[in-house]
Amino acid sequence: MRFKKFASILSVLFLLAGIVGFGTPAVAQDVVVVSVNLDEIAEVHPAFHEAQEQFMKEVEEMQEELAEMDEEEAMVAQQQMDMELEQKAMEYQQIALQQIRDDVQEIAEDLGYDYVVVEGMLLAGEVQEDVTEEILEEIEENYS
Repeated sequence: MRFKKFASILSVLFLLAGIVGFGTPAVAQDVVVVSVNLDEIAEVHPAFHEAQEQFMKEVEEMQEELAEMDEEEAMVAQQQMDMELEQKAMEYQQIALQQIRDDVQEIAEDLGYDYVVVEGMLLAGEVQEDVTEEILEEIEENYS
């Protein structure tokens, strides 16, 4: 359940990030705008997995602490821990988001893309193609 919440929050952060822009094109006709499926990229990106592992470690540590408390003390501590976990999840997600954005920016520059948008987020204009597979291949190659 926490994984789904973690993934959902990460997706929202990407959506809030909106467009990842790369440079200022000289001529509007030469602008290359592509899209990516953020969920697919996050699923394979090591930063996402590392953030998830760190978050789960925090959850386990807090659960162990709760197990050592009496029932009344545990109820009070549970509320505090839930707030702490929410904050930790946001911190880990922001770190993962930044690493994913940095990697996508570098890959996009190498492949000649001016703008990469999250699939379905471009309100006006035209996306030339979905390059999720290309980005995934580059990420896997860079981290293997």
